[in-house]
Amino acid sequence: MTEEKRILVVDDEAVVRDSLEQYLEDCDFEVQTAESAISALQLLKSGACFDIAVVDIRMPEMNGEDFMLAAHEICGHMKFLIQTGTLDYRVSAPLQKLGIQDTNVLKKPVFELNTYVEKIEQILNKSAE
Repeated sequence: MTEEKRILVVDDEAVVRDSLEQYLEDCDFEVQTAESAISALQLLKSGACFDIAVVDIRMPEMNGEDFMLAAHEICGHMKFLIQTGTLDYRVSAPLQKLGIQDTNVLKKPVFELNTYVEKIEQILNKSAE
């Protein structure tokens, strides 16, 4: 990669958040994490900007879908990769309007962490076209 991409990982499970952060940093991404959608929105409102957010769908207080809709209002160019343990999850119509497709969804657990790198690069390269 020629320029370091900034990634925000939003997940309420510390083990998922931390392992993903470490792996993506090893792959030369700049990574920041948030333990909730609320704290992630505060980061965005404070002026932090990211190329892509890896977002868990099921979180307390605010779910991932509501976060992505609110985050899009703050940082319109940011892309999203969804991770969920919900086997029958489908991208909702409001998220589809943001350009998010079912191909932007990874089902947990993801044992091969390189899958995240492949999906992130695929989403970012598609948006650059």
